[in-house]
Amino acid sequence: MAALMRVFVLPLLLAAAAVAQDEGGLTVKPLAPDPARDARIEELIAQLLKIEKPYDGITCSSGGGVGFDALRANEDTPPAFRELVRLGPAAMPALLKHLDDKRETKLSLSWVDEDMGSRMFARPEIPAMSPEERVRIRRVLGPAAEKEGPVDAPLVDQIESHAVTVGDCCFVILGQIVNRSYEAVRYQPSLLAIVSSPTREPRIAKVLRGRWGRGDPRQILAESLLYDFRQRKRPGMWPGAAERLLVFFPEFGDEVVARRIGSIRWDDGFEEYCGHELLRRVLPTGRPRIRAAWLDLLGPDRAPQTQLSGIRARPEDAGDDFRDRVRALRDRPSDVDVVVVCVAVLNGEKAPATFAWLKGEFPKVETRDAERTRAILAALAALDEDESLPIFRAHIEKLAEWGWGNAIVALRETPRANLAAALFRAKLDATDPVGPHVVPAPEWVTGETRWCDLAAAVIAHARLELGFDPKATVEERDRRIAAIRAALAK
Repeated sequence: MAALMRVFVLPLLLAAAAVAQDEGGLTVKPLAPDPARDARIEELIAQLLKIEKPYDGITCSSGGGVGFDALRANEDTPPAFRELVRLGPAAMPALLKHLDDKRETKLSLSWVDEDMGSRMFARPEIPAMSPEERVRIRRVLGPAAEKEGPVDAPLVDQIESHAVTVGDCCFVILGQIVNRSYEAVRYQPSLLAIVSSPTREPRIAKVLRGRWGRGDPRQILAESLLYDFRQRKRPGMWPGAAERLLVFFPEFGDEVVARRIGSIRWDDGFEEYCGHELLRRVLPTGRPRIRAAWLDLLGPDRAPQTQLSGIRARPEDAGDDFRDRVRALRDRPSDVDVVVVCVAVLNGEKAPATFAWLKGEFPKVETRDAERTRAILAALAALDEDESLPIFRAHIEKLAEWGWGNAIVALRETPRANLAAALFRAKLDATDPVGPHVVPAPEWVTGETRWCDLAAAVIAHARLELGFDPKATVEERDRRIAAIRAALAK
């Protein structure tokens, strides 16, 4: 085993050393003692007892998965989740300690229905993303627990329900920090729910403590993220590692990620896909070094060949290269958030000219291409919310409910408080029901949603302090709508 560990750890150490050499003797500082911080972490873990709604990594709904709340927390994110994830390596020792914490939260999940054919099974699952993790999982839990492996293990431990515990929450939060999809409860097609709870199966905690708990957490996490970041053929690893390097290790993460942006092979279809995902995740951080690396791609010899190809300047159009930089909107806006990020990053002294060009492009697409329509609306909102208001209103008047739906998607991607309020204030008084098949905002629409609920959700998405849960009781929704009306009247 010692020999195996050397085989696995040595490349990581060499990789870290290479980064250190490139960056002028970089070293990862160990986690410093901080009793006040540690006490706060314990308080946050205790707050997990209040969780009463399903969340990423703890849900029977399809979709599932585990995100990164340090950068993309939304109104549904439990506050304790968000803060613990942002603490990163500092929270890891306490999270590992509480993996077998059996205290029950307010959330209990059930997924057994004989008529529907749904079933809930308890089975330990841990993703194996490195050789060391694979060996450890197989030794402690057996090959069936290797979540990423080609294992067709029978589901035999059927259960009726599962009370979500503090340990389950710590399992999910730890996964967010270390770039692993640790899911305590997940949906599996078709009509199955898999419970991988460290409080039901203590050996999960044993595996994770052996992987993440033997040494200084900052050093362990830095080495693991650097390993992930070098896995070019695994799109689920290195874009996620890039985010975490920027957040947890800014002292060297910015430079490491910037260099990767400059070395992406855009002529390789798979790496091009990963490169788009990397840009989508890291450009919104606004880091100057990351922005500079991205802008460097815009030279005529360096630009990607598909979606971002139109963003570079053409030699024959040097006088107005900014317009050409956003040609991606016209060419192939297959990913709304990438397009909006591109416009936001390039926003500057030529923003009025860019706005005018997009305004001219909009009538060409608004009745025949919903994706481009939403992309351009989101970009217009990002550039100038006041000037985009009449464009939004004219579009809604032309397409009615479909126009409202396009506006909602645009404001979901680019929340703008004044624009959202101006468009949706009047809808706060509308109590007629919304058709979820018409308005493409599934997280804001249920079978009982009224237009006033949807309007409140859109406005609150742009002003998080207003707070609105579209799935709350009617009484609570009405109370919050009244509060939003009062806030807008001030």
